[in-house]
Amino acid sequence: MARGAIRDMDTVARLGGDEFAVLVEDIDTPVGAAAVAQRVLESLGQPFTDGEHQIATSASIGISLYPGDGLDPDTL
Repeated sequence: MARGAIRDMDTVARLGGDEFAVLVEDIDTPVGAAAVAQRVLESLGQPFTDGEHQIATSASIGISLYPGDGLDPDTL
C-alpha cells in the first residue's frame, strides 16, 4: 500500500491469506471511514512492476465503526 493511503498512527494487520485489517482511530463517521477506504482502494489499484512484469491488483473493503457496529473485536 502506498504511503499516504493511511496515517502513521493507523495499524495494518494481516488476518490470514489475502485478508487484512486497517485499524483507524479518530474517525467516527461513515463518511470519514469511506474516505479512508477510497484512498486505500486507489492505492491498491495502482499497477506495480516486478522485474519485467507489470502486476495489477484489486481489493474489496468492508467498514465497521465502533460502537455503532459492535462493541468488541469479534463483532466488529
